Amino acid sequence: MNINIKLIQRIGYTLIVSSIIIFSISVYSFYNGTQTSTAIIAAGSHVEKPFNGSVSAGDDLLYSITPLSGNASLSAYLVGPGNITTAFSNLSGASYTVTKEIVSPASGQWHVEVMNKGLSNLSVKITVGHLEYGILSLFLIGFSLLPSGIALVILAIVIRRRELRRDRY
Repeated sequence: MNINIKLIQRIGYTLIVSSIIIFSISVYSFYNGTQTSTAIIAAGSHVEKPFNGSVSAGDDLLYSITPLSGNASLSAYLVGPGNITTAFSNLSGASYTVTKEIVSPASGQWHVEVMNKGLSNLSVKITVGHLEYGILSLFLIGFSLLPSGIALVILAIVIRRRELRRDRY
C-alpha cells in the first residue's frame, strides 16, 4: 500500500499544534474581555457595570455577582440599547454567587445593573464577560481540530505497526 505514514503523522501533529494555538488565543481573548471589580452598594440604591466596548448581536454576555459582606438581598439584570432589560436574577442570603449568561439580542452598549434591596450597605464583587462571536468560532475550531489531529497520529501509528508486522511474516 502506498500510504505516506510520515505525511499523515506530520499533518496530525500540525493539527494538534494548530488546535492548541487557536484554542489558547480564544481563551486569552475571552479572559482579556472579562472585568472584575468590587463595589459598595448603599441600601435601596443600585450600581452599573458596563461591558468593554460595543456588543454585537449574537455575542455572549456573562455576569457574575458575589456578595463580600453580610447577608445580601439584591437583584441584577442586563440593560442594553433602547433600555432592553433581560437576564434577571435575585439573590438572598450570604456567600452565594449569581451567574447569568445570554446571547445578545441587539447591538450596542450593554451594562449590568445591581440593585441592593436590603436595609444595609453591601459590598459585592461584579464580574462581566463579553465573548464575541468570532472568538467563540475560534474556540470551536480549535476544539474540533484536536480530535482530528489525534486521530491522524493514532492512524499513522496503527498503519506503521501493521506494516512492520506484515514485513516480519
